[in-house]
Amino acid sequence: MKPRFPHDDICLLRDERGITLVEVLVSAAVMVVLITSIYIGIMYAQRETLQNYRHRAATLIAAGELERQYHYSINHVIQIPPQFDLFQGKPIDLVPLDNRRMLEARLSVESRMVPIVEHNISYEVYELRSIVEWTDPESRKPMRVVLHEDFYKR
Repeated sequence: MKPRFPHDDICLLRDERGITLVEVLVSAAVMVVLITSIYIGIMYAQRETLQNYRHRAATLIAAGELERQYHYSINHVIQIPPQFDLFQGKPIDLVPLDNRRMLEARLSVESRMVPIVEHNISYEVYELRSIVEWTDPESRKPMRVVLHEDFYKR
C-alpha cells in the first residue's frame, strides 16, 4: 500500500483523485431536495399564518359584537325578556388585502331560548350567537367563526 502523502515528494496533490461527476450530481440532487422541502415548508407556514390571522380577526369581531349586544340589552330600557339588536348578513371589513382592498365578511347575530339543567333545576337562558362568514381568497373555501354567549333571564 502506497502512503497517501509521501515525505520525499514535493508535490503532495499528485496522487489525489478529486471528485467524480457522479458525486457532484448526487450532491446537487440532495441539495435540490433539501432546498425544495425548505421552500415548501416556508410557503405552507406563510399560508397557515395568514389563515390564522384572518380567523383571529373574525374571532375578535364576533367577540366584540357579543359584548356590544350585552351592553345594548343592559343600557336600554329594562325589558323582560331582554332585547338584542339582531341582524343577518351585515357586511364588514375583516382584514386588509393587497392594493388597498379589504377582505369582506358577513356578520350575523342570532338569539334563541335554550333550557339548561343543573342540580335537577331547569333554567332557560338566551343563547346569543355571533357569526362571521367569509370566503378565503386563496382557496375559495367558505370560512366561518361562531361564538356563543348565554344570558340568563332577569
